[in-house]
Amino acid sequence: MASHAVMEAVDARLDDGWDRCPILGENDQGETPQDGSPFLIVQYPVGSSRRWSVSDRLYRETGAIRFVIHTEIGEGKTKGAQWGDVLASLFRDRRFGGIRTQAPTPPTEGIGDGNYHVTSLSVPYTRDFRD
Repeated sequence: MASHAVMEAVDARLDDGWDRCPILGENDQGETPQDGSPFLIVQYPVGSSRRWSVSDRLYRETGAIRFVIHTEIGEGKTKGAQWGDVLASLFRDRRFGGIRTQAPTPPTEGIGDGNYHVTSLSVPYTRDFRD
């Protein structure tokens, strides 16, 4: 899982650049939209940190940000793929909020709980910090 600083930076970046659908947090109260409308979930499936310098208390956190786009069944692949491209562009090789992102994975797709078409992509990141 990512540090709080990384999650805050990603949330701020999404606040500034994502307006296609609501973002549901992994541990937020509430359920999927009753009307079957699209939504996005942001996850942090892997993360680690290690001391980066022997002579300094400099550390590097590395991990991945996973975006899971839920679109309506029957809409085809286009919407999820287009939205994946928007997210990839928003996070590809960027620096913001003290983190640096790298190239996103290509999107993958599938069916989520039978009600949504799911498209996901992951973006590797690094964060250097002192303690």
